[in-house]
Amino acid sequence: MTQLPQPPDPNDSQAPHSKSSANRTRFLILLGLATIGVSGGLVLRQWVYTRLVPRIEASVVQLIDRPVELGAVEGFSLTHVRFGETRLPPTDDDPDRAIVESLRVSFNPLEVLINRSLSFRVVLRSPTAIIEQDDIGQWLDTSINELEPGAIEFKLDSVQFRDAQVALVPASSPPSGAALSSEEQQGIEGQSSTALEDEKQRALARRILQLEGQRNLPQAWPSIDQPFVWLQSIEGNATFLDDNKRISFDITGEPYTGNSDSVSDSPDADSPGSDSPETDGGRFEVVGELNNVGQDNWQANAVIQTQDLAIAEFVLLAPDLPVTIRDGRISSNIQSELSAEGEVSLRGTAQVRDVGVGVAALPVPVRLTESNLQFRGQQIQVENTTFLVGESELTATGRVDFRDVSPNAYNLTVVGESLDIATILEDVQVSVPIAVEGQLNTTVNITGPLQQPSIAGTINHASPIQVDRLELA
Repeated sequence: MTQLPQPPDPNDSQAPHSKSSANRTRFLILLGLATIGVSGGLVLRQWVYTRLVPRIEASVVQLIDRPVELGAVEGFSLTHVRFGETRLPPTDDDPDRAIVESLRVSFNPLEVLINRSLSFRVVLRSPTAIIEQDDIGQWLDTSINELEPGAIEFKLDSVQFRDAQVALVPASSPPSGAALSSEEQQGIEGQSSTALEDEKQRALARRILQLEGQRNLPQAWPSIDQPFVWLQSIEGNATFLDDNKRISFDITGEPYTGNSDSVSDSPDADSPGSDSPETDGGRFEVVGELNNVGQDNWQANAVIQTQDLAIAEFVLLAPDLPVTIRDGRISSNIQSELSAEGEVSLRGTAQVRDVGVGVAALPVPVRLTESNLQFRGQQIQVENTTFLVGESELTATGRVDFRDVSPNAYNLTVVGESLDIATILEDVQVSVPIAVEGQLNTTVNITGPLQQPSIAGTINHASPIQVDRLELA
């Protein structure tokens, strides 16, 4: 029987048409999304360049009351804007200056929709700052202004800094020998005073060249013309609370202690800062809070911890010391309290070792081999302290009150037992025409005000004294 052909299935005739329609629908949806994305990107770009960037720059200027040269926008998204090299130039009233390799401002745009405010977090990468102490001893202006309200309320939430370095330039003249690192000191021992000062100036020039070469500081900025403390590898953050009236902070870093040999003496060197500074000066960490910022009654509380920190690098910050400190290390854990009135309170412990001390009245070097210090408010308790005067070993105990108004800041007792007379005479550079042999015991009391200590004591023989051929008991 002949088979009749089956009628075509209606569904089969509609299948190509349905697939084509679905493809067109997907294409239109993707095209619409792309259009929305491009339009949104253009709107976002317009908003970043015309509204957000000027507002951020104005906010920073208003907060610190200083002009800021904000870098070009290098990238942005819905949650951040990244700027290039940014500068805080010096002014006629404030010589402090800083340069930042890059600056990132992060924010949550949902804040604007919810409460018409925008909190921003700032990350500073590789900043370099030069901070000069003013004539009244102040390092930084602690005032942080409030931002004027607008259609959108801007708030500074936090500032973080990574790989920072800071040069602290004291206002007062440094004590003799404090301008150089311990390595530089060792290289100039025994030179005349003129040669010593010349070498200090050369070492200072090398150190300045090293610092300025690290981050290409602008040549138009004022150069440093005196010894300074150089801190490097600084990491930290500051959080602003209570309308910028309270700042909590956490900072870690280390002092520069290199001898600058990696830097060419010629200012025309191609890469004066190409070699990284040495990092053997120990580390420090400061964690604390600053209250009543910008007011006359501010207070600061901080915990200061150090690990094998090089002491000599910080001597410039205490120029009124009655002795010269050339080297040494300190490990400590100290709770500090400071106020606008200048009151200082320290509580905690510190271990000091291998400190080279120069005393004007002594022709021989003094070396503090070890000491345990207990900080009790405005007093320091000295315990388990051993030091060498020339070749003679002595021990010390007592306390030091570091208040300038104290009439008896020192209450120290120094004891030496079985000290060899011949060694003492050689150390103090006294020659006698006859031979003197024997041993002595001594007890010395140090009293008086902080800047003018008084020394008195007794000397007793520890063994019979032989003077030429005469024995004295």
